[in-house]
Amino acid sequence: MKKILLFLILTIILNANAYQDWLKEQDTQYTSYKKTFDEEFSKSLKEDWSRFNSLYNTNPYKEKKPKTLPKIKKEIKVKKIEIKESKKIIVKELPKKIINKVKHTEVKKFKNSKMLSFSFYSNNIKVSYDKKNILYINKYSKENISRFWNNISSNNYKTTLKQFNDYSNNLNLNDWAKYLLIYN
Repeated sequence: MKKILLFLILTIILNANAYQDWLKEQDTQYTSYKKTFDEEFSKSLKEDWSRFNSLYNTNPYKEKKPKTLPKIKKEIKVKKIEIKESKKIIVKELPKKIINKVKHTEVKKFKNSKMLSFSFYSNNIKVSYDKKNILYINKYSKENISRFWNNISSNNYKTTLKQFNDYSNNLNLNDWAKYLLIYN
């Protein structure tokens, strides 16, 4: 019985080591793939850009839109009796809903990080980000955009992205509100 148990434990340990080796190999393959993809994208940003010709008509209207609104030709008069006899619509007041404040996500400080705090619809938001991600582009050119891409793709952006996703989930934001959060 002890020999069987010892055999099972050794088998499990060997399989666990094999799994860890496989996991490391997958991680290195993904890192290599991401690096080559980022390099190719950066290279394509540096090359001359061709104009995009849309397959769709840019002006979908058959006739030109009027510059001023047209005037009403014939005015319709409604009798007061018709107004009194018309169906009345009762508007119910909606109950006031109390919105809970956002749960603060755990803000992790990491190497070369900077803290940013701001108010978003009366919620205090705190986000840490990599200092290297700040790059000002004075002139928009293919070289500057390529340099910006190289800088962003090589820095630690995943933790910042996770913080924004956590706030977005806690506040139950839709895509537009999430954009506004990141924009702020």
